[in-house]
Amino acid sequence: MKINPTLFALVLLSITTTTFAQGAEKTLVKTFQLNGISQINFGINADIEVNHWKEPHLRIQMKVKLANGNEYLLKSLVSKGRYNLRGTVENGIFSIYAPGLAQKVKFKAGHELREEISIEVFIPETVSVQIEELACESLYEILDVH
Repeated sequence: MKINPTLFALVLLSITTTTFAQGAEKTLVKTFQLNGISQINFGINADIEVNHWKEPHLRIQMKVKLANGNEYLLKSLVSKGRYNLRGTVENGIFSIYAPGLAQKVKFKAGHELREEISIEVFIPETVSVQIEELACESLYEILDVH
């Protein structure tokens, strides 16, 4: 059986185009030991769903979707630490932030990366959560993150 090279190239191109058009999605998981902390502040600009559980630690599942990127771009952003979560403790309050999200990602054509980030948090039943939109900006200023 002889394969038509033009037809093969068109099929391959349509598969590649479909893959790029759909974007990419990945779920990242991070666990923090709380060591007696009773309050958590989130300074991350994302949709956050809080669930209580009987475990003594904090577990965060971050779902990242790239609307105008592909799987290879997402892997690159993950490996460079864009979605790494950090935590600091001050006055008995554990603050969580993502310094890599402070910077915008732009393509050569000047278009910004469109990403959707949603977070599902599992916290011990005795811990309270506060979600602050401004906590992210103030933490970046305190820590001098650019």
